[in-house]
Amino acid sequence: MVIFPSRNLESSDTKTHRLFLNSDQVQRISLDELGTPNQQSIGINLMQLTIALEKAIAQHEAIN
Repeated sequence: MVIFPSRNLESSDTKTHRLFLNSDQVQRISLDELGTPNQQSIGINLMQLTIALEKAIAQHEAIN
């Protein structure tokens, strides 16, 4: 399983891992396509929270 915050963050360079990415062994998941937080499991909500916190920290560091 490969998890991205959104599909547009998925790398366009898939040469290195194309065997896996084009097989049934790997499933790509975009968190922003999974629905509202009320429809998701707690695990997905925690992943989204972690990503949001990382973005907020990066923005804060860029300002300071």
